[in-house]
Amino acid sequence: MPHGLIYVPNSLTIQEKAQPGANLAAGITLPDIAPGETLTLTLQAQIREAPADGTFSNQATIEYTSRRSGGETIQEISQTNTVGVTVIAAIPKLTLSSSALRVGQEDTLSFTVHVENIGNTPLEELLLTAPFAAEDFILLRTVTVNSVPLPHPNLLQGIPLGRLDPNHKAVIVFSFDIESALRAYLIAQVILRYQFRYPDGSVEKQSASSNTIFVEMADFDGSLE
Repeated sequence: MPHGLIYVPNSLTIQEKAQPGANLAAGITLPDIAPGETLTLTLQAQIREAPADGTFSNQATIEYTSRRSGGETIQEISQTNTVGVTVIAAIPKLTLSSSALRVGQEDTLSFTVHVENIGNTPLEELLLTAPFAAEDFILLRTVTVNSVPLPHPNLLQGIPLGRLDPNHKAVIVFSFDIESALRAYLIAQVILRYQFRYPDGSVEKQSASSNTIFVEMADFDGSLE
């Protein structure tokens, strides 16, 4: 199997008959094939890592013995044609961090989000939202995208990030004023909505979430929750 593909155990069939325990690396024993007969094998593979060039190329090798009219047997090796399969890997990676894990009233708390495209196709129409910004005890102060301040940002409606090519990233920083301690913790997570295109031009929309951060409210006494 090509690098990045893993054989799905017990998925091999020969003439639609399951072959449990088959080991592709060790080789598969096939029955005799009569002249004019066709033998069909099927199997499944799981993608673990997208190829750098976006294409998996696969080929099978067959070792067999043929018998000539004089009774002589000959061992031969033959290879199939090569099949190329295009893989579209749209893989955003979101990493959320905070300036502190314990804050008090009137403190300023900042979050940094690293959005990376670790796939092999561009991510388009990126929109970053932070649902926790709806909490009534925090007040959004500023948002920057790649160090550029955004006027009138709204983390609930979303921060547009445009397009992100493979092996590129965007850094978003937003800060809040802590106005009160109405909760024991602020639970922070961001969500990225995006789309990508298939070779035929069709578009698929998806979303991804960051890790979750728990920030303790130092002034919370348990009476306001």
